[in-house]
Amino acid sequence: MLQYFQSAILLLTIFAVQKEYTEQRDCYALRVSAPHRRMRPVGSSFNNKFLYVLYRLRNTSTSNGLFSESAQRTASLLRVSPSMYFSEHYSRSGYSILDNLKQVLRERGYDPDAMCHTVWLMTLPITLGISHVNNVSVAWVYAHGRPTCTIFCTHNSSGQRHVYLVDHNKAGQVQAAAKDSGYQYTATMARAHHVSPTEPRSGYYRFTWTSPFDGGGCECKCNCQHAPRKPNFRTTVFDEHMQALLVGRLEVESVEKMNATSVVHLLKDHTFSNLKIALQFVKTGWFMHVKRGLRVHPAPPLTSSRMNPTQTGDMTGFMGLPAQPVLSRWAQRVVESVLLHTLNTRYRDVCIRFEYTDRNITPVTLLARNAGDTWPSQAIHTLHITIRSFEFYKQLLISPNPMYAVDVLTQNCEDLARVSDARLFVDIFSATRISDGRRSVAIEKLRGAYVRMVSEGTHGTHGAQNVDGKISLHVESFVSASWMTIFIITLIYLEWWLIKSFYERAGIRIIPRLTPWRPFDRLQGK
Repeated sequence: MLQYFQSAILLLTIFAVQKEYTEQRDCYALRVSAPHRRMRPVGSSFNNKFLYVLYRLRNTSTSNGLFSESAQRTASLLRVSPSMYFSEHYSRSGYSILDNLKQVLRERGYDPDAMCHTVWLMTLPITLGISHVNNVSVAWVYAHGRPTCTIFCTHNSSGQRHVYLVDHNKAGQVQAAAKDSGYQYTATMARAHHVSPTEPRSGYYRFTWTSPFDGGGCECKCNCQHAPRKPNFRTTVFDEHMQALLVGRLEVESVEKMNATSVVHLLKDHTFSNLKIALQFVKTGWFMHVKRGLRVHPAPPLTSSRMNPTQTGDMTGFMGLPAQPVLSRWAQRVVESVLLHTLNTRYRDVCIRFEYTDRNITPVTLLARNAGDTWPSQAIHTLHITIRSFEFYKQLLISPNPMYAVDVLTQNCEDLARVSDARLFVDIFSATRISDGRRSVAIEKLRGAYVRMVSEGTHGTHGAQNVDGKISLHVESFVSASWMTIFIITLIYLEWWLIKSFYERAGIRIIPRLTPWRPFDRLQGK
């Protein structure tokens, strides 16, 4: 019955999309098996089936009804979105994936014109407008008939991406794989420092892979493209002691030209792969955390180098900040608008500059404007706020008072941001309060509920005056401007309450001093 339903969806989609379904040049449909084996903390294995595509990147993608590189949801049956690869900041300007790749190489000190003549990308496309769990993508870069670098782009469920660039020209970085393994190359690299609240990302990746072409494929303009070699690869995850945690493989079962027959035949078996993968995740989580009662290791200090020893400053494995969540973007707008109003009314000689550890994000400068003039006034003092995580804006709105924001959200604890002048920061945010009684009472109640949640069980205090004499927990109505602000704060509080409820109701045991919603235990000196 399910197969008939899948076939009906495919037929309706094909007849609904009035486009050309000719064979796609330099593009292949791959039937991929993904067997994984987990060694620790429990032994388990799983094997999912995927429909991958292998195609040659171009500046202008040739789109038809079968496959396209486009941001439009109804562009084709199979689609690859440029914003999902390498760096989202370049994609906002209308760049293609090839443009993003060249810009990433340029940012890392490479010459893309010399080393990037031909690029092939193997990735999981979006099927019928439904997004997939795209855990890894691989790009093979060729120049002068030989491979110059291989790029592994890893993804997670939060939309964050990490790029690992393996340079074939760098001595000692790429080695020949064992002949009996069936692979060509192998390389070991340190893992990116953080991707989720429950994974500290310490350890190493060992990539072992096969190149689909020896020299980039056919360079002539005729349609005599040789069939690619099956681009199989294996990823082994090690901890900081080089003990294997997980082995994942992508084994290509078949390689077919991208045409209407092959696409419809493959989509028949992969239309509902999202549902099967989601059920597999639920089953694995229930087995590990409920049946086995395993503890998790949250790493709430999102970018703290002392909590993540593999973090480096040379951008070895991390491509800056991830895509900004919608709720964080709204919180940022509220914070910037309130601060700008405060500068215009109280601190006309102060300039606030928001900078980011990701140099691809444009800094934001807030200046007071002269009366009756469109030009900013001359600032005497500058407050530099270096954002290390977009979570800072959300936590700032829900914070009970400015001193809490300085002591907990900055480098003293969570390390979400770095502030150049803590006293000036407190003074400016203390001056942002409003006189509307109804809005002040509503915000104070929300922040009071948040204080009770983060301080519960801390030496018997429930929203009391202090925690170990370090920070004050009295609630103020700072950073409040409108009912929209109250709505955003409500959503942020509900988000953290749901996280707390999920951990507690699922029976997940958390290591002391690493509870995500209780930052006090992570203060220095605890």
